[in-house]
Amino acid sequence: MLKPEVRGWCCALGVCAALLVCTGARADFKWAMSQFDAGRYEAARAEFLALAALGDDNSQYNLGAMTLQGQGGPASKGAGVGWLLAAAENGNHELPAAELQSLKAALSEAERHDAQQVLDVYGHEALLRTTLPPDELQCPGLVQARPALTNDPLKGFMSTHTGIILVAFTVGADGHLRDPELRAVISDLTAQAVAPVLFEPLLQWHWRPATLNKVPRELRVLIKILPNGTPNGQGGVTWQTNQLNRIRTAAEGGNADAAYLFGLLQSLDPSLAHGSKPRDFTLTAAQVGQPEAAHAVARRFDLLSLCNKGGDPRRLPWLRYAAAAGETSADLDLAQALLDQPPSADQLAQIKSLLQGAATSDNFHAKKYAVALLAASPIDAVRLPEAALAAAQSLSRSPIQSDPQMFEAVAAAQAASGDFAQAATQQQTALAKAQALGWNTRFIEERLDAYRSRKAWYGDIFAVPAP
Repeated sequence: MLKPEVRGWCCALGVCAALLVCTGARADFKWAMSQFDAGRYEAARAEFLALAALGDDNSQYNLGAMTLQGQGGPASKGAGVGWLLAAAENGNHELPAAELQSLKAALSEAERHDAQQVLDVYGHEALLRTTLPPDELQCPGLVQARPALTNDPLKGFMSTHTGIILVAFTVGADGHLRDPELRAVISDLTAQAVAPVLFEPLLQWHWRPATLNKVPRELRVLIKILPNGTPNGQGGVTWQTNQLNRIRTAAEGGNADAAYLFGLLQSLDPSLAHGSKPRDFTLTAAQVGQPEAAHAVARRFDLLSLCNKGGDPRRLPWLRYAAAAGETSADLDLAQALLDQPPSADQLAQIKSLLQGAATSDNFHAKKYAVALLAASPIDAVRLPEAALAAAQSLSRSPIQSDPQMFEAVAAAQAASGDFAQAATQQQTALAKAQALGWNTRFIEERLDAYRSRKAWYGDIFAVPAP
């Protein structure tokens, strides 16, 4: 019998409107079950396969049941038992161990081979090598970035509002903050209202940079911003506790959006964990198809990449799933991951498609980087000046006008399209804003000189001079 694993997905919390958007269009475990119930076995099987590749034990169990019965593909006793064995290795206990071993013992030699082929790809040990993140990400010699004690421009930011805001940004080797990106807004405010007023003081914040073996390194950081109100229901301790309890309850009840959000909060507050080995809510949400959670799991490997001086291939399955599920910031990260190595012709076509998707999204961070790559990538085949310019025109109308990098991206798109006068104007604005923030502006000035000389500039326009 198929395991339904009924989950209350969409809008169960009644909060987090900026984060928990229920389009009803994305494929995930619940969608796969609906396809199965409607007799559309091939569609159900395809989604179960995608989730099984991420280690979802219930999808693997369902594939076992379907394969034994020939639903959505040819019947195979060996492969069916292989799926059931993989599910058990990954934590599914729907089938008693004795019954599973009995099924395995009854296989012929050829069927045992078929079962092993499934285990060689989808068993727990195989997934640890190819897909699953380690229980603990360790980076010997790394000292995390931390705020400078003398400068906190966010003090009082939430004094008149309820809420919890999660925001990511890059702390440069120079201690300056760049690239702010909202991850979640649990508030009486909307994300559209928060970003323009939050990003300006955030960019003025100075931190002590991360160091790896005592050498300053750029590092992506996630923080939460809490209200500074009194301990009551108007945004203080009581409100926060009530909201956290609601999110936790929904997450523990199987709501994947809530599990993703609670996983983020848990990563920032160890007190939210329970037991010696707390439940990994983010991974659970990702494995049943929550796209932001899949992207969050992919981002876990960034720290390993910093320590090991190279991209970890285990992040790619998560990026591919998140991008296919419509997470536009994953489009960007997948394109950048494919650019880490010299891309093939097929990969170049995929990269351009991913960047165009990111460039037309509503995600400020993804759009900004996509414009920069489409306009100024050092790889000729990646550049699409017309697409970059169209997206840059939309980007320039963003209410976020405090980010020097946004003006740099717009300038690069205008230069790539031959409008050097406008490119120089936008680059001059980027320069003025960067100087006001105390950034090292040497590279920004070099691009300004190029545009004034009617020359396009190709390369990483967001690179920062070494301190």
